[in-house]
Amino acid sequence: MKAKMLNPYDVRVGQVWESCDKRGKGCRSIVERIEGDKAVVRGWSMGNIGGPERRIRLDRFREISTGYRLIR
Repeated sequence: MKAKMLNPYDVRVGQVWESCDKRGKGCRSIVERIEGDKAVVRGWSMGNIGGPERRIRLDRFREISTGYRLIR
C-alpha cells in the first residue's frame, strides 16, 4: 500500500509526459528514474533527450492546470 501512496498515478521509467500549464504548453519530459516520491525527468522533443535533470513530485502527474498528461 505504501508504494501506491508514493506513486498514486503509476508513473514509470520511459514514459513521456507533457505539461498542462498554459505557460509551458508543449513542454515534454521523459521519466529517467523514480526517487521516493519524485520522478527524475529530462526534456524530450521528437525522440531527443536533453536539458538538465529535474525532479517532479509524483502527485503532479495528473491532468490539472499545474500537472502533466501522459503522452506515451
